[in-house]
Amino acid sequence: MGAEKTWFEPEKLDAAPCTFRQYGLVPDLRLGQLQRQQCADTPYLQSMSPFLIVWMLYLLTSILTELVSNNAVAVVVTPLAISLSATLGIDPRPLIVAVMIAASASFATPIGYQTNMMVYGPGGYRFTDFLRVGLPLNLSVGVLASAIIPFIWPLQVGQ
Repeated sequence: MGAEKTWFEPEKLDAAPCTFRQYGLVPDLRLGQLQRQQCADTPYLQSMSPFLIVWMLYLLTSILTELVSNNAVAVVVTPLAISLSATLGIDPRPLIVAVMIAASASFATPIGYQTNMMVYGPGGYRFTDFLRVGLPLNLSVGVLASAIIPFIWPLQVGQ
């Protein structure tokens, strides 16, 4: 009996920062096909403040959740958060919390969350109504969450 293969192989996640920066912040879901490679952006990402790391991931999740179901976005972006934390050598919990909050805080379109769609038609709202109120709310929640998450869940392992 050989060792079982798992979906999560940390030794194959070195390409995450490259994927994160170079391909429009879209994760490569074929984890088995990721190959080891050196990424020139890894030192840049490691030198970023905790606020900016959380903010980038929050912003990616927030934008995607306005276009697709929040559950689908959480399923797609969570492996990216885990692989990014493994590559940067930081605790994955704050990044996962940022993904959870951003996926649930969908205010700018009626598409991203079920209750938005439920009030869209019967309430007589227009798409622009959601944008006008939701974009500032999304940005303010994102900035607040990105500032608070690193204090509650520090990014550095062992803090």
